[in-house]
Amino acid sequence: MMELKKTVLGIELGSTRIKAVLIDDRHLPIASGDFEWENQLVDGIWTYSMDMVHTGLQSCFARLREDVKARFGQELTTVGAIGVSAMMHGYLPFDKDGKQLAEFRTWRNTITGEAAEKLTALFGFNIPQRWSIAHLYQAILNGEEHVKDIAFLTTLAGYIHWRLSGEKLMGVGEASGMFPIDSAKLDYDEGMLRKFDALTGMDLRAILPRVLPAGAQAGTLTEAGAPDAIPCKLEVNEMMGSELHLHVFTEDETRLIVRVPTINLTAEQRKGMVYGQKLYITFEGKVMHFFDKETQKNLIYG
Repeated sequence: MMELKKTVLGIELGSTRIKAVLIDDRHLPIASGDFEWENQLVDGIWTYSMDMVHTGLQSCFARLREDVKARFGQELTTVGAIGVSAMMHGYLPFDKDGKQLAEFRTWRNTITGEAAEKLTALFGFNIPQRWSIAHLYQAILNGEEHVKDIAFLTTLAGYIHWRLSGEKLMGVGEASGMFPIDSAKLDYDEGMLRKFDALTGMDLRAILPRVLPAGAQAGTLTEAGAPDAIPCKLEVNEMMGSELHLHVFTEDETRLIVRVPTINLTAEQRKGMVYGQKLYITFEGKVMHFFDKETQKNLIYG
């Protein structure tokens, strides 16, 4: 039986295909699923609809689950980690309520020449047309109405991470396609941020995703990201040798004890196991046992 907690799921939204690949603890691919799609030219802008993003991801993951079932005879109910790649760059703005303000503008668009040229001169640093900051400044130069309502600006990968985890952040590599990075601090270049703020009056850091280095804990699946998960609050974290016993309460005050093997946890994950922490738990159907309340007999095995 495959140990699912030792697997890693990689998702790539490429220009013509969405791919989901599962790898094992030897970094070898063991199962996959895909979904073919194509960008559309709408009002002179190359884009993909968010409905198609959601449909494609769901179809791709369904095919991955089918492949796992066919190859290993078990359901894909969990993984150890998830990584998302999605063409980098581009433009996805949202307001304070999470409403999308403009169509997704992909890396393929060459409509930001004026902005890219002016920002390159301002920063003394080359800003390609495909970068998110070029798209934002071009929207400002165009006088686009939605700009005043932007509360969050991200890429497609950043959007998917946000929808899965609720976290508005991304790895430093992905962030480097949005705005120039200070390679010493592994964060947006502060001097260039100030120049942009002075130019536009916009607090850019307030709307960009937070930047994390590679390998850092970047959140967990939320109830919306994993609709079959059970939302809980942690009361007690009890170390029991090779396992953690997490005493949690569900939203209806049901008490559960969740046993988590410590070998699957990173140092960052262990630090997050604190009183009051909200967790989302799932478990495999094969480990479920149901008992009669009065006789205490196992309802499945007798």
